[in-house]
Amino acid sequence: MDITQTPQRIDIKQGEAKNIPFFFNDGADPPVGLDVSDPITLSFQVKKRKQDTTILISKANADMDKAGAATGDVLVPLSKDETKVLPPGNYFSEMRAEFAAADIDKSIDIDFIVHEAVHHDA
Repeated sequence: MDITQTPQRIDIKQGEAKNIPFFFNDGADPPVGLDVSDPITLSFQVKKRKQDTTILISKANADMDKAGAATGDVLVPLSKDETKVLPPGNYFSEMRAEFAAADIDKSIDIDFIVHEAVHHDA
């Protein structure tokens, strides 16, 4: 099983709401989407560095938009409130899929780049 996110990094502005797409597939060429609806548990985290224990954004399985999960498509919704508190810079993010029945734990690491928002005060 593979997890892909296109492009290979996440670019977001401070205070921007965004849905981050992920595709869970069989790793073949061309890839075929895998059913990642229950009982698979998904999680997404953003930290400053991979080794950090402080999690800045955390999304649990129930937070994911799994409308397309039967064909491997999952969206991770980020709200403007979650992204506005992150200073501009480079972060580490991880999407993880746990298949308890098959004892499989897969993840993908993605650069998470926060860009400064331009504010115009009236």
